[in-house]
Amino acid sequence: QGDWYKTKEILLKGHEWILKEVTKSGLRGRGGAGFPTGMKWGFMNKPSDGRPKYLVVNADEGEPGTCKDREIMRHDPHKLIEGCLIAGHSMHARAGEKIKYQTPFFKIML
Repeated sequence: QGDWYKTKEILLKGHEWILKEVTKSGLRGRGGAGFPTGMKWGFMNKPSDGRPKYLVVNADEGEPGTCKDREIMRHDPHKLIEGCLIAGHSMHARAGEKIKYQTPFFKIML
């Protein structure tokens, strides 16, 4: 639909529901390995041992010919922020950081 469409409803369905839906979707990472996103998020969705959990958005684009991340951040930044909110919520993250991109450093408190 659009940015922020039913985001609150998605978050209210809970961590487990989000993780199940992402796993069921077959979504994979955009890197070379194409690692299953649901599996990766599941590694973080464990009971807390007291250490903080962070969501890190790697926007390095260090690989030759890679220009996928900057276009999302430049033209659809709300998709990135909304995705961070949902991903961070599903893995119980309490803070997020974006690294290595040619814009000022920012933090998202979840």
